[in-house]
Amino acid sequence: GAMNNIDKNFVFDISRGLSRRFTFISIYPPAQEFFSAEVENAKIKAKKRVCTKMGTFGDVTIDDGYFERILKDTDFRDAEIILWNLLKQIRYENDDTYLGLMIGTAQIIDVYETIFLNMIVGKYLEDDNKSVAIKKIVDSAVYNRIVPQMIDYKYEKLNSFYESLHNKDEYSWFIKTKIGIKSLV
Repeated sequence: GAMNNIDKNFVFDISRGLSRRFTFISIYPPAQEFFSAEVENAKIKAKKRVCTKMGTFGDVTIDDGYFERILKDTDFRDAEIILWNLLKQIRYENDDTYLGLMIGTAQIIDVYETIFLNMIVGKYLEDDNKSVAIKKIVDSAVYNRIVPQMIDYKYEKLNSFYESLHNKDEYSWFIKTKIGIKSLV
């Protein structure tokens, strides 16, 4: 079975005899040059999952046409560019401002699914102030789906990462995310 960092804490609670029967294989996320393709595929999977779960919401049919309107929305696309930058900074390890936390594609799918569901339930396409609404939605999705993966991560890396987030204007609207990360530091 697959496990995350928290599950690894319990691995050695089993006997040596039983643990010899298992092989531990680390599966790393795709390299940075494949990030765009990976996220686009994650977005497609999240969209399909949401269409299957929702079908309709009130008098709105949640289908490809509905998602076409979401994906073409300027405010969504602007927020998504910043989300991509943040996800790269979380996953990869280029310098001290990068975290190097190996979040997988499943977490990215979860982030998009959470964003899409909140956009639907919050009637994002009807919102008068989409720019503010999408920023709150994306911040909440990262806070709920990615920040918990940072529990028990290396203090020095997490602290440097927090400082870099805190000091960059493009991330100023990630309020919940920054509070969550700060609480881990």
